[in-house]
Amino acid sequence: MTCKLHLALLFVAISTVCAVPKSMTVQDGSGTVDSVKNKYAVLTEYLAHGSNNVRWETMPNNFVGSDGKPVGQKMSGKEGAYGCLDIQGRQQANGDEYTRPNGKFKYRCNNGIEEVVACISSSRAGQKWIKVDDSLEVNGFWHKCQSFPNGSVIYTQENACGHNGKEYHVGEELHVGFLNLECQNDGYKVIGCIYLDENQKEVKLERGAKKTIGKTVHYCEEKDGDLQYSSVANGCTKNGKEYKEGEEFQQNHLKYKCENGITKILGCYIDEKTDLAIGKDSVDEASHMVHRCYRVGGAVEYQEYACGVNGAGKSCHPDPVPVTPDDAPKLAPGLKAPGYSTFAIIQTGGTGMAAAPGNLKLDLEKILANVRQH
Repeated sequence: MTCKLHLALLFVAISTVCAVPKSMTVQDGSGTVDSVKNKYAVLTEYLAHGSNNVRWETMPNNFVGSDGKPVGQKMSGKEGAYGCLDIQGRQQANGDEYTRPNGKFKYRCNNGIEEVVACISSSRAGQKWIKVDDSLEVNGFWHKCQSFPNGSVIYTQENACGHNGKEYHVGEELHVGFLNLECQNDGYKVIGCIYLDENQKEVKLERGAKKTIGKTVHYCEEKDGDLQYSSVANGCTKNGKEYKEGEEFQQNHLKYKCENGITKILGCYIDEKTDLAIGKDSVDEASHMVHRCYRVGGAVEYQEYACGVNGAGKSCHPDPVPVTPDDAPKLAPGLKAPGYSTFAIIQTGGTGMAAAPGNLKLDLEKILANVRQH
């Protein structure tokens, strides 16, 4: 069984502010990490797998008497000498050991009666021979070669779940990404979520629960048959000053709003009473001043300068600012703000078990469109 699980999305914010007197340009979008316009998403796939119980079975190839017991065979052409006829119709001399084409069991001819003497283990145990009615332990997991009264011999191995090169016993919990799973015989039971506390230690979070740690809120939510974990920063920091969630403020002719832990640029302002939207110009011919607010790539810039007077050298009717694409990737139509520091999701189909094999949602648009909206 193979289960693919998901998923971390990391948003990195970059911005800077610089000021120039009178003929000024203020830019935000390419320097410090406490204000955001450029947004990036990193998609990580976590792979988990299961090793279900391998079961190989064989029966010796013998003639059986009226009492139901095997009867010794004689070698053809060798009077009085015992021998065995293997499943491929070949004669095997008394005492010979041999295998069949599948190579999974070893047989011995014992006075004309074929016996099974060993099983070969799976690749998990290094494909080693195990004597009948014996067992082998590898990395804490058993592998058995067992005989039964009807003459059959069966090889079995202990079930396991695997992640990052480690095997887990049935009943053990494993953490895949930010999700908490339990290894079971028929797959993975989805228990809940995992988050990192202020000391970067893993902490369990039950289904439907949320936990606030410092300025971060952690969610473990069931939605449309899936279980999803997300963390959202609560509050923002700009130029060393802290702001509450939803609070609006202004600095250096740029207006901001703290939204989902991210400092979002709303636009520009000329003075305390006059706002200026992104993409707009304001020309004050009486004072011979031009004010501009525009986006260049992922940055928002405010500019003002003197015009139409001796020595100004600039027109009071500037050419439009060339339109440039926003550097921020279009992640999903329903995503309002990139406030999610971490996001993980697993399909359960409402059963509590991880769906297989397609339980990893690789459709980024679909994933982010389902993210909690604020």
